[in-house]
Amino acid sequence: YSNISRLISYMRQQRDAGAGVISTDSEAEKATKRSTWEASNPNWNKFVLIPVATEYSLNVSTQAQTLRRIRHNMQLNSVKLDGGAGTGLELNVMYSKFKN
Repeated sequence: YSNISRLISYMRQQRDAGAGVISTDSEAEKATKRSTWEASNPNWNKFVLIPVATEYSLNVSTQAQTLRRIRHNMQLNSVKLDGGAGTGLELNVMYSKFKN
């Protein structure tokens, strides 16, 4: 995945909305609200990305592309990111290799 920043931003927005964080809160108030909400929602920052390969067909008369097929992409491009405050970041690379 070339850029998951929109997903991360969305998750942070959802957390702040659920915690009741507003722009006029002090940093201490924001931190307190966030930690309280995170304690009651421990999986708020967990997600699964499934790599897929897409195939399109081109309509010559309209020059429009139509999605034809979606399938699993088993190439070396899937990772698992795991980490948090004080624990660092663990990176697991998962891939498949087919015998010829």
